[in-house]
Amino acid sequence: MVDHERDLVLIAGGTGLAPLRDYARSLPGLRVVPVTSEDPGFSGERGRVADIALQHGTWPNDEVHLCGSPEMVTNSLAALRSAGVPDEGIHHEEFAGTSAPPARPRGTGRNRPVSGVRVGNPYAAV
Repeated sequence: MVDHERDLVLIAGGTGLAPLRDYARSLPGLRVVPVTSEDPGFSGERGRVADIALQHGTWPNDEVHLCGSPEMVTNSLAALRSAGVPDEGIHHEEFAGTSAPPARPRGTGRNRPVSGVRVGNPYAAV
């Protein structure tokens, strides 16, 4: 489970939404920001989910959890690192589909749930 000594940002995409959705529902004061990168009919925020998350904050002292396709996680890791989020504050799981097992989270090595949610000053990009 996540220790709440630091604020939490959960960033999820595609296959990573399901593991974080139930966890996110248990967080009080959660702010969810729906994001799409490909739906031209979507009227909300558009772009890569980590880029949108970084428009809402810089997250250098927060715990950031990523969950999604390998491409989404790779792109999000690069964007977060470029923005100054330290590796020890980033945890991730990759899902390539139903047959691929998740990767072990990075950072402290603790196996914790991962999506775009922030506790304290809540933020979520899902």
